Amino acid sequence: MIMEQKYRRLYDFVSTIRVLCILCTISYVVFWFLKIINFPCINYAGIVFNPLTSIIKATHFLNWTIKYNDFYIDMTPIIAALGFQTIYFLLQPVLNTIKVLDRRHRLNKIAEKRLEEKLVNENLKEIFINKTLEYTKFAILLSLNVKADINPNMIEKNIDTNNMPMLEYVKIVNIMRKKYPTCKAITPGKLFMVYDNFTIFDDFLSDIITEVKSFCAENQEKGLITEFKVAIDAVEESGKVSKILEFLEKISALGYTNKAISTPAFKMRYNLNSQKNKYNLETIGISRFFENNLDKTQKGIDIELFSLKTFKSKAEKKGG
Repeated sequence: MIMEQKYRRLYDFVSTIRVLCILCTISYVVFWFLKIINFPCINYAGIVFNPLTSIIKATHFLNWTIKYNDFYIDMTPIIAALGFQTIYFLLQPVLNTIKVLDRRHRLNKIAEKRLEEKLVNENLKEIFINKTLEYTKFAILLSLNVKADINPNMIEKNIDTNNMPMLEYVKIVNIMRKKYPTCKAITPGKLFMVYDNFTIFDDFLSDIITEVKSFCAENQEKGLITEFKVAIDAVEESGKVSKILEFLEKISALGYTNKAISTPAFKMRYNLNSQKNKYNLETIGISRFFENNLDKTQKGIDIELFSLKTFKSKAEKKGG
């Protein structure tokens, strides 16, 4: 049984006394028996046993002798043995009390530890939230790819599929800047946008996706397939836009077509929005990204990525 050290010492001490009581009980019974049969040298043993029997006789509480035929049998050794046996049984509740005290002490320590852990976790959570709230902006990288549905020769000759994505990027930027004047955008062969209000991310992304779907539908009527990739990240106030763009391009290069993919930083910040979020971020696995160090070596970093999916309504859940 595992016990606290102070209770273990006390428990072992009381247990030792009980063992000694058993030994004394047996010893006094044997001494009494040998004394009755006048075992040789029994008087020498009396040096050890007589002091206690003398104290018992001095009490004059009872007659400590029993007459058997013409002999008187001294019963004080048996009385002493019974006394030790009584002490043995009386110490059992003491052991039980020590066990109870030890268990209560350990439960109190567990409760104190859990309370301490709870306070630490709450403190860490508060630090985490404050740190995550420093991501005041979000960045979106949109990539479009237009190609022929079946046979490239079947599409109209005046349609330039290579130039169509760039025209669409410019169109989306003009539309978004009318509704979100402070958004920043560049088109380095792709559309990269940064906005500084996390609380309206759902509306912002929905407007982009709506325009992209409209673009896809128009192209489908022309016999074209339009694939899109959306990579999303959270940006600190002092974060370097160039590094964010480079990172999102790596995510886009993974080939998740017709999906919106986010980073862990975005997921953490997005989940702190006070309003009910439109999108559910489901994990799609862990990907390894490589960075070039100063010593021209590549260091791999494993990052979990998430796919943005709209929450199903209750009606959709019942039907699907």
